[in-house]
Amino acid sequence: MVLTLGYIVVASLSFAALGLSPLELFGFPVLVTLWTAYLWMFTAKSIRSFSAVPRSPGRVAAIIAGCAVVALAALAASVVIGLFIIAPRS
Repeated sequence: MVLTLGYIVVASLSFAALGLSPLELFGFPVLVTLWTAYLWMFTAKSIRSFSAVPRSPGRVAAIIAGCAVVALAALAASVVIGLFIIAPRS
């Protein structure tokens, strides 16, 4: 939960800051790079938390699918929040 909220805050602020700077074209690639790092960390942490040591492939696949859905929602939220931050200043 903390990792997801931290990602949303950092990614939204980074996206908004780059969107308002002369480097506005780098806003989305930076957001996707942060999201990729978040997805890897979130997936690894989730597998360690929700799966026992002899990990079954089906359980790991379900955890990865769940993490992907949560990560996509976090990406969408960070884009929307970043755009709301930019909107009054554009």
